[in-house]
Amino acid sequence: GYERGFHLAGEGQSFNNLHVGFGWQPTSNFRSSARYELRDRGGVGNVLTLGAAGRLADNLTTLARYQLSRANFQGRANSSMSAQAALAWRPLHTDRAGLLFSYTRRQLEQEGTGQSGSTLDRADIISADGFYQLTNDLELYGRFALRYSDTGTPELVRVSSLAYLTQARAAYRLGRYFDLAAETRMLIA
Repeated sequence: GYERGFHLAGEGQSFNNLHVGFGWQPTSNFRSSARYELRDRGGVGNVLTLGAAGRLADNLTTLARYQLSRANFQGRANSSMSAQAALAWRPLHTDRAGLLFSYTRRQLEQEGTGQSGSTLDRADIISADGFYQLTNDLELYGRFALRYSDTGTPELVRVSSLAYLTQARAAYRLGRYFDLAAETRMLIA
């Protein structure tokens, strides 16, 4: 695809946007896609996105996504990256239980304005979620997540942190229109 934006009045410039993408499905259990975009509004920037999802077995599915962006707008260079991967277990013949494991990484680097050094912001998150329907009226849910973050700017000291999150919930169906639920969360940073 191609777009051309015309600037008619005020400050600013016209711009171009060019993108190309494709999808690939070699079997009914696997799908993938890719997309590339090039822009020249206020500078030059490009974005590459890749994704895939598939069923590994009757009870296991997985997905992954990766995006990389690099740009130089108004004399400031920056790049960002986002990556995600997940694995899900859910029995084929019942909806009574399920597990999801996931990992996400985000990273942003941005050049300073007239200063030495650059800004860095990074986060890694790993998590596990699960649910189990103990009886027809009682459902249990749990989550554990771990987050590592690292941030730094030319003006401030670089800071890293580690945080944990645990969550548990029980829901009991009292009748057709009412549920009773209890939930607890603990966050340690």
